[in-house]
Amino acid sequence: DKKFLSYNKFYNYSLNLASIFFLEKGSLKNKRVLVNTSRSIDYFIILIALIRLGAVIIPISNKLTLLEINYIKKTYKPYFEINKAPTFKNKLSLTKLPNYENDSKIIFFTSGTTGKPKGIQHKTSTLFLSASEFSKLSKHTKNDIILHNWPHYYMAGFFNMFLCPLVSGSSIFFGDEIGVETYLKYWKFLHKNKITKS
Repeated sequence: DKKFLSYNKFYNYSLNLASIFFLEKGSLKNKRVLVNTSRSIDYFIILIALIRLGAVIIPISNKLTLLEINYIKKTYKPYFEINKAPTFKNKLSLTKLPNYENDSKIIFFTSGTTGKPKGIQHKTSTLFLSASEFSKLSKHTKNDIILHNWPHYYMAGFFNMFLCPLVSGSSIFFGDEIGVETYLKYWKFLHKNKITKS
């Protein structure tokens, strides 16, 4: 809807949310948290909040069946599940908020050759470093507008279309998730919204 959110405000929202999680759940260092939300800015605010607290994040598609979700829960035994971002209240003093960013991990699922979801764990600190290098190679600049149109629970949706522009200061344009309907309007959409990379 052509609404803009600065990275500074985005990060402050994430810190406030991290404060809420810390007040309600205590330390999340090395604890698994299932994130089962729709594709939105709130989703990424949640991820950065959990990274700050050192959680092991398990993002999944909100289109999975109950049977598939129960399989993932049984396999990974999350400490708790997030279905939506809580309202920003009970803000804790940021000086009291622990910083376990270097301990955080994220598990992305891939079907591989078996067709069954397999979780691949990544250190988020390594992903940030890789994003910085990838952005340099891709020559991302603060003048670039990068289209985010991949599923949020995919590695590419987090790494290529969120982390890379984040570390390079490029703008992220949240478009509709890629699909048959968006393919038909793809090039017109890029031109209309002045997207420089997708």
